[in-house]
Amino acid sequence: MIKVPEGIHTLAFSRIPCYSIPDSVNIVIREGETLEITPEYTPIQDCTPGDINNDDTVDLKDAILALKIVTGYNPSEFEYGNTDVDINGDDRVGMDELLYILEVVAEQR
Repeated sequence: MIKVPEGIHTLAFSRIPCYSIPDSVNIVIREGETLEITPEYTPIQDCTPGDINNDDTVDLKDAILALKIVTGYNPSEFEYGNTDVDINGDDRVGMDELLYILEVVAEQR
C-alpha cells in the first residue's frame, strides 16, 4: 500500500499482450480514504502474441519481419500498433519481441 496525497491523480496501466485495458484513469483521493484499484483486463479474441504477419501462428516469417523492423526496415506487410506483436508494452517492435518470437519458434516458450 502506498500513501498518496489528497487530490486528483492519474493512474497509468501496463499493457499485456492480447488484453485490452484503458491507458489511464483519473481518480480523486480524499483525506483518510483508502482505495483498492484493480484494472480490468479484457481478453482480445483471436490474439496470438508475436504474430507480426497476422497468420495466426508465430513462426520464422514473424522472426524475419521482426529482424527487418529492428534493423530499421519497416516492411509494408506489417501494421504498426498490432496488439498481438508488442510483448513488453512499449508500443513498438524491438529486441524483446524478436527474442520472444525466436523462443516460441524454438519451442522454448
